[in-house]
Amino acid sequence: MKRIITLILAASLVLGGVCNASAIDFKAKGEWLMNFDLGTGGKFVSKGRDGKNAVGNYRAAGHGVEDNFEARQRVRLELTAVASEALSGTVFFEMGDSVWGASNSLYGGGGALGADGSVVELKRAYIDWVVPSTDLKLRMGIQGYYLPSETFGSAILMEDGAGITASYKFNNNVSLTSFWLRPYNDNATATNTGDTRVSANYLDNVDFFGLVMPLDFEGIKITPWVMAGAIGENFDRTNVNFATEIAGGSKVYNGASPIDFRRNTTALVAPPGALDDNARHLLRADAYSSAVWAGLTGKITLADPFRFSWDFNYGSVTTGREEYDRSGWMLSALAEYKTEWGTPGLVGWWGSGDDGNIKNGSEIMPFVSIGSGGYNLSTLGTWGEPWLSNDGIMGYNAVGTWGFGARIMEFSFVEALKHNIRVNYFRGTNDPDMAGYITGTRSYKGQGKATGLSDFNSYGTYLTTEDSGMEVNLDTHYDIYKNLDMWVHLGYIHLWLDDSANMWGGYDKKGNSHGLNATDAWRASISFRYSF
Repeated sequence: MKRIITLILAASLVLGGVCNASAIDFKAKGEWLMNFDLGTGGKFVSKGRDGKNAVGNYRAAGHGVEDNFEARQRVRLELTAVASEALSGTVFFEMGDSVWGASNSLYGGGGALGADGSVVELKRAYIDWVVPSTDLKLRMGIQGYYLPSETFGSAILMEDGAGITASYKFNNNVSLTSFWLRPYNDNATATNTGDTRVSANYLDNVDFFGLVMPLDFEGIKITPWVMAGAIGENFDRTNVNFATEIAGGSKVYNGASPIDFRRNTTALVAPPGALDDNARHLLRADAYSSAVWAGLTGKITLADPFRFSWDFNYGSVTTGREEYDRSGWMLSALAEYKTEWGTPGLVGWWGSGDDGNIKNGSEIMPFVSIGSGGYNLSTLGTWGEPWLSNDGIMGYNAVGTWGFGARIMEFSFVEALKHNIRVNYFRGTNDPDMAGYITGTRSYKGQGKATGLSDFNSYGTYLTTEDSGMEVNLDTHYDIYKNLDMWVHLGYIHLWLDDSANMWGGYDKKGNSHGLNATDAWRASISFRYSF
């Protein structure tokens, strides 16, 4: 009997060793986020050109359906199965955003009485593996795509998408990353426009290909990059509401209005697209529009703790019809000095703007998509923090504007309590004549108002060289426990807009001119995050 027991134990040890050798190591992380937000949502203008309250003018860039006070929550869970250093798989789930009390999934469903909302989303799912006997790393699947930036975050692409990324490190100073991203495909339908000439899923794909080469040396880092691609002429002929589903924009997708481009996926094409009001798509001449972006980012730390960094980006989309083409550039810079109590800094940026000719397309830099919490020039006007608050009310990024500001990051005089303060002044770089095509004081091809609504911020914000503004942010971070922190966000924006009748002002029924009835934007929110 002892001999039999000994054999069983020996066999168990052998089998156990085999199981351990082939075991998968699971790693999990996630966060629970609760947010309570009070603010005006950036409803800068409450009346239309006729002097009456206009529903369109109650919505700022993507926040027209929000109340002044809202409570939200979100849960994110990420699970990675690690087979070895050369092979792993990751799946990333997101539950929410859920607005407390809301049942409609478009507006954060699952928070109404009874709950049970269908709000579980697949955020990312990919595999990482190394080509055998090489140092070439591959990532395949739905993943995060972030173009290089050393200042505020990429003004072109910071978003999740499906594709393949390959990276290779030549040495400690030089590496190369290439990628293929397919943001859209198989979404087109004929039913949403009633155009029987469009068959389902025909010429509706969008593909981007990119190269990024970081050059990292002691005290200086420079990263040149390029991204090119093709945009199918029917990619936006779809029942998918891009403005709401992708960018949190206006409820009705009506093409690329002169002010809508700041927010949604039609930032790939020129503003005049909205002037074809008979279709919800863009009547481009080429089957595939060609797109190209290029940039050079850099960071100098030779005089550490002083740091200077910059981003220069250029982008162009050619459609085959000049009036729909779009090309432009953007330069941003950051200088900061790190101390024991915080990091003060100065910021500046300049983005090209539209000229006064509506027939030659747009001169604002095209962009793809900016995810929440990516573009941290500010935390109210731009998409600068990921805490579900009412931010990004001026647009995802700062294209079509120039400005400068001062900030102090992570300054603290009390343990576990830190603050970020930002003060920015900005001004539009767009020709005032373009505002006339938005309001209808100017016409193109015999048409009046491009959007069908009225005036400033109907579908976003569009600043001309006659318009300027100022933003102040104070964000406070407190560590309650090791895994529980609290954020308090305070933000305020004031705009100085040209309210003359030929700009954003208007006329009443008697022909008398009136101003904008403009108001300031503000936000106060508190967020709690449990992370592990």
